[in-house]
Formats: sequence, C-alpha cells, structure tokens
Amino acid sequence: MAADYTGLLAELRALRKGRGIFSAEITRRIGPTLRELCHVQADDQVPEVREKLLRHLGDVAASLPADLRVAASAAVALHPGARHQFLTGRITWLAQQIGRDERTVRRRMDDGIAQLAEVAARCLSAPPPQPENDHGDFHVEHFSAVLMLDRGAPEALERRTIVAERDDLDQIVVALSLPTVSAEKSRDRDLAAEVLFGGTLLCRRRPAGSRFEFVLTLPKPLRAGERHEYGMRYRIPEGQAMREHYVYTSPRRCRLFDLRVRFGLVDPPQRIWRVEEVFHRDLDEKAPEGDVLLPDKAGELHVVFRDLVPGFGYGVQWTMP
Repeated sequence: MAADYTGLLAELRALRKGRGIFSAEITRRIGPTLRELCHVQADDQVPEVREKLLRHLGDVAASLPADLRVAASAAVALHPGARHQFLTGRITWLAQQIGRDERTVRRRMDDGIAQLAEVAARCLSAPPPQPENDHGDFHVEHFSAVLMLDRGAPEALERRTIVAERDDLDQIVVALSLPTVSAEKSRDRDLAAEVLFGGTLLCRRRPAGSRFEFVLTLPKPLRAGERHEYGMRYRIPEGQAMREHYVYTSPRRCRLFDLRVRFGLVDPPQRIWRVEEVFHRDLDEKAPEGDVLLPDKAGELHVVFRDLVPGFGYGVQWTMP
C-alpha cells in the first residue's frame, strides 16, 4: 500500500497542472498507478481515459470529508465548477467559494490530494469482488430492507445478518446495480452510501457505470459459522430518476429477505406486483407476472421471501400512471 500511496500522490500532484483531467494530452499525463486505479487500458482513447478518470476519481473523492472533497476535486479539475485552463484559476475559484485567501486554499488542496491518494491506495489494496459462482466466504441468513419513495430522493435502509463460511473473514464486498432510466441514458449514475453499523467503509469503486461496489472492513475477523450483522443506507441524488423496481439478486445463499416499500399517499403507482425467482433481464419487459400488490392506508407494502435461489431476483416492481 505504501508504494501505491507514493505513486498516486506523485501522479495526482502532476495531474493538477494545466487543465487537469481535461488536458488534451491526458493519456500521457497519467502514470501506471492511476491507470490501474481507473482501469485505463493501453488502447483507450482520450474520451475513454477522461471518462474513466472522472468516474473513478469521483467515486474515491466521495469518501472524503466535504471540504477536502471539494478541494481535491477542484485541484485536478474534477469539480464541474472548476475546469479552468490553469491551476491558478481553480485556486482563485475555490478561494472565492470558501472565503479564504489563496495560500490557505493551496494548503487545503495539498491536504485534499494527500487524502485522495490515501483512499485510492486503500481501494487498490482492497480485495477484488468474488466471482459470481464463488459462495465460499459467507452466506446471508437474514436480509431486511426498507425503501422510502415518499421523500425528495429515494432512500434505502438495508440490514444483513451474514454467516461466515471460512475462518478469518475480515472484509466483504457489497455490490449493487443502479440501472439507467431510458430518459437519462447519457447521464452518469451516482449513489451515496453510508455504513450505519457493523463495519467501516474502506472504499467505493465502480467497475461499470451502473454497478457500485463498497468494500467493508469488519470490526473483527469472523470464524467459520460465526454470525455478523451490518447496516447500510443508500440514497439516490435528487433529480436522478430510479428504475421502477427494487430487486435483490445475490450469487450467495439467502435464507430470508424481508422488504418494506413506502410509496406514500401522493402519486401512488398505477400497479405494483411481486417479483420472485426472476432473471434480471426479464425486469426490462415490465410485464407483470407476479402477484399484484396493494399498499396499505399508509402507502406501504410488505413482502417476504424465503430460501432465495442464487442468481435470481426477488422484490417488487411497479408502473407509474
């Protein structure tokens, strides 16, 4: 990790020069460690390289405290408001934004870049996601979720009890997909995540535009057969549309999935139906095949699934008027 941190710090400092990420010579401006972090391939062209830098550095920066996130993002022109031709222009912009002198801003940018390199180095040292057919680390004994759709932005609270299937299990990868809505095909997806209890968020990464992975470090290594519970909160940014379903698909065994969805009483769905043992691509058909569901007087519904088949989807789907 020390070598990764040193390399990333040097490369991020060099990236601050000129237009930063928007340099016309970006393919020559980034070194091997940034290429590894952002999954840049040798034959990637400038637009692909830039898109990968924006996406992956944005994901890493999301883990920083707000002030350092803005400072680091402005330093390399990652921030949409700080895409000036020179670093001096971005320094002036940030000084105006936070009401500080430029010397203070330079120090804050240095701190932000150092923190960005530290978090990125942790991402590089984090375990890779398990293959879809690898169930050897743990299985899910109980998964409960509450999806709230009656507020400014969709929010989900998820709580899992897992059972280790090997000794010394100290990290897990929590993965989910946020499919693109057809009206927003050109818009990048984003997702805020927070660990509520039961672990520490080591890093966030995005191997594809709609797929998010969160690496959690557990409070202590688990022994085979030992149970552990953790909770997460996910929030979709305001103004970003959500596909009209909430479906859990896991490559691992899951004994019980308990889902509550709060639609609220304003603008309820036209139709809601149960999704059970469905192949994920069939969700795009939007043809209701499961049991039709009716929310209660609070605009909520509750479904339970037992002994889920790995690789198939379970949850609810709906259509709006």
